[in-house]
Amino acid sequence: MKQHYSNRKKELKDPGLIYRDRLIFLSLCLLAWSCMIVFKLVKLQILESDRIRAQESRRLMKKREIPALRGEIRDCNGKPLAISSYKSKIILDPAEIKKPEVTMAVLGEYLDKSDTWVKKMIQTVRKKKTTGKRYYKLKGDLNYEKGRAIFDRLKGRRKDTRLAGVHVEFFPERHYPKRWLASHLVGFENKFDSSFNEGLERYYDTYLSGESGEREVLSDAMQNDLALGGRILKKPEPGAHLELTIDENIQFLVENELQYGMSRYRPDGITCIVMEPTTGDILAMANLPDFNPEFYGSPEKPHKVSRRNRAVEHQYEPASAFKIVTIASALELGLITLDQKVYCENGSIEIHDRVIKDHRPFGTLSYREVLWYSSNVGAIKAALKMTNEQFYDSMIKFGFNSKTNIDLPAEVKGHLRPVKEWHRTSPSFLAIGHEIGVTPLQMLTAANVVANGGFLVEPRVGKRLVYDNGLTMELGKNRKRKRVLSERTVQQLKDALIGVVEYGTAKRAALPDVRVFGKTGTAQRITRVGYSNRDYNASFVGFFPAEKPRYAMIVIVYNPQSGEVHGGEVAAPIFRRIGERLLWYEGSKRQTELSSALKVAALHREPTDVYDRQFRVANGRDLRHGSMPDLKGLGLKSALKICTEIGISPTIKGKGWVVDQYPKPHHKIKSSQKAWILMRKG
Repeated sequence: MKQHYSNRKKELKDPGLIYRDRLIFLSLCLLAWSCMIVFKLVKLQILESDRIRAQESRRLMKKREIPALRGEIRDCNGKPLAISSYKSKIILDPAEIKKPEVTMAVLGEYLDKSDTWVKKMIQTVRKKKTTGKRYYKLKGDLNYEKGRAIFDRLKGRRKDTRLAGVHVEFFPERHYPKRWLASHLVGFENKFDSSFNEGLERYYDTYLSGESGEREVLSDAMQNDLALGGRILKKPEPGAHLELTIDENIQFLVENELQYGMSRYRPDGITCIVMEPTTGDILAMANLPDFNPEFYGSPEKPHKVSRRNRAVEHQYEPASAFKIVTIASALELGLITLDQKVYCENGSIEIHDRVIKDHRPFGTLSYREVLWYSSNVGAIKAALKMTNEQFYDSMIKFGFNSKTNIDLPAEVKGHLRPVKEWHRTSPSFLAIGHEIGVTPLQMLTAANVVANGGFLVEPRVGKRLVYDNGLTMELGKNRKRKRVLSERTVQQLKDALIGVVEYGTAKRAALPDVRVFGKTGTAQRITRVGYSNRDYNASFVGFFPAEKPRYAMIVIVYNPQSGEVHGGEVAAPIFRRIGERLLWYEGSKRQTELSSALKVAALHREPTDVYDRQFRVANGRDLRHGSMPDLKGLGLKSALKICTEIGISPTIKGKGWVVDQYPKPHHKIKSSQKAWILMRKG
């Protein structure tokens, strides 16, 4: 028994058997592990290869936006005020460039670069290749034509292999070819984030921007593109073109006369709106100071105040111009007649604890004369014949305390307190245009009721949208048009307001051979401590021709500093100057010449006196006498423009501004006569 146990123990302790068993076990484990690896490899490489490739592709392939070409903004004659065009940029991939000296030499030929530039670029590419960096963008953006020429060589049938490693990308860029012209209306592109924050660019952004496309590019885990170009998934669709009611020629004439007003009266700013009375179409809308939208985002970024469209975003007290509404309301209710006499208290009236004065003493006047001479006392007595509710309802009918619904952003509705918040003196102050805040556009549309037969019409700037496929969409077809005054009241008011220009406070608004009607306004500006005794807003709202008005216009001069502060002294003369230009333009057949002069003046912003000389020459006043115009002070383009119009070929000497000329100003000239112009800087 003991012998058997001893043999058994020896057998168990045999090292050879132990190593064999372990080796077999380890081999089986290795075999199983190898089978698992083989199975996994087969699964990944064969059975599930398509799914994995698709999954990895989805992870690395990212979608990138392709910006669409933005639609143009055009005036009523199709002249562009804002345009978009493609520009190109050249990107080099040093890893793909085999022979930098050859590639850069060919690229230099396409880009018209010097040998120095080519040598510098060869060194740059070699340095990039050494460091392993890829995708180097050449400085400066190219015009579309040059970029397209290179792109065609890269992708066309006749592929230029010498340009391997050169890539071209195209992107849209916004431009404003008329610069300052209608800048508040058009708006601008914010260069920092490519957004459109002002004007028509903002209001119609959905239509103008079009629909962006998509492309698929290979990227890394940090979302950096690993390749250029990529597969196009969706082509971009260009935006619609916006046609306006604005006439760029009228806009130009208005802005130049406002420049005259700025230099003559030295105000804080001026606003002017020109509108077609029947339809409410805006023909021009201008504010000074203004800005150049081309420079937004540069060191010449316009100040926020100069970007503000005061015509719709600023409210002011209209003062005596509001007497149109006061007298019209009482007249429509049958509470007064224009021939009815009213005692004007010799220029002063006490309303409860407040004393309101006229600008000069008046005795007994008719209500017609109250308008002519702008009597505060007479207007107050007309308002007091109405109940507070009647007066309030009438002002609401004229469109106050509500937006005009013009197609411009940031319009304010003005300010008119409800009757329950009125003080005892409120009707008296409202009668003369105080205790109410209106925008210039609100005041114009309200007064326009007298010019169009008694209707309050909604103004508009956008006329239609035009798509590249030929489709058009009319804008403003559902604008509201409601009657405010009867035809009888309108005719009576029109006759009375004609007297304002012919006999009253607006004599300086009169136009030669054309009857004008309207109303002046002079308002003390509100300060932190009350009404100022030194600062005023002067305004005039008028219409012509009186028989059948074609133009409705308002001019507001903010805080003039020339010593003249009344609407009849400041705003009325500007109205007359603009009116003269409008009548000339309307009857002139030289619209092409005006457009050409516009381009010169709008780009270079020449002084108003220079523009006046251009106006006189284009109008033929100097040419009819065969005399040489005065070119002194003009720039080269303006001088050449005028010389071309009168048929002479000048020889130019020097650079800068015209300091001398031959023939001398006002000397007789002949057709095709030669001349010389001396120019100097400074």
